Amino acid sequence: MELNTLNTVTDQWTSPFPIADESAKECVRDFTASANYFVNALKEGYGLSLTKTTSSHSIKQGHKTTVTITIENTGTTTLSDIEVVDSLPADFDFVSGEKSNKYGMLKPGESRTFQYTIQSREAGKFDLGQATATYADEEGNYHTVKSNSAMVEVMAPLVTPEVPTGEEKGIPGFEAIFAIAGLLVVAYLLRRRE
Repeated sequence: MELNTLNTVTDQWTSPFPIADESAKECVRDFTASANYFVNALKEGYGLSLTKTTSSHSIKQGHKTTVTITIENTGTTTLSDIEVVDSLPADFDFVSGEKSNKYGMLKPGESRTFQYTIQSREAGKFDLGQATATYADEEGNYHTVKSNSAMVEVMAPLVTPEVPTGEEKGIPGFEAIFAIAGLLVVAYLLRRRE
C-alpha cells in the first residue's frame, strides 16, 4: 500500500487510510491542505530557497565568524517584494554587516547573498537559529520560508598552568625552617658559653 497518493488529474493529495477519530481526521485535513499547497506551488513554478552558513564551524572564544544568508529563486516564475530577516544569537555580539535585507524581485535561477559578522562571548555549542523570508508570487500571494539552522562551536581558550619554580615566591615554609634553625643555633651557642 502506498503511503501517500497524488491524484494526477486534480493534483490533490489524499490519504489512503480510512480514519475514524475526529481529531485524527482534522490532522489529516491539515496535512492534506499543506501537501496540496506544496503540490500546487511546484505546479505553478514558484519557490524560494533560503540557506544560512557560517565561515567557520568552530572558533575560539572572543573570535569572530561571518554568517552568510543566500536566497535563490528555485521556481520558474519571478518573485517580488522579498524580505529576509535573521536574528542575532544571544551569546554573540554584532560586529558588522546586515542582518536583514529587501529585494524588489528575483527572476528564476537568480540568487542574492548578504553577510554579517558576529563575535563570540561564551564557550559552548550554539544554534544560530533560522533566517526567515517572505515573498510574493506572480499573483500577489505572500509566502514565508525558513532557512536551515547554522551551528557554531566556540572553544574556551587554553589556560597555561603556573608552575612555581621556588625563585619568584620561594618555597612555602622555608622561612620558618630557617628561623627555627637559627634560634636553635643561638640557643646551643648560649648553652655552651655557660
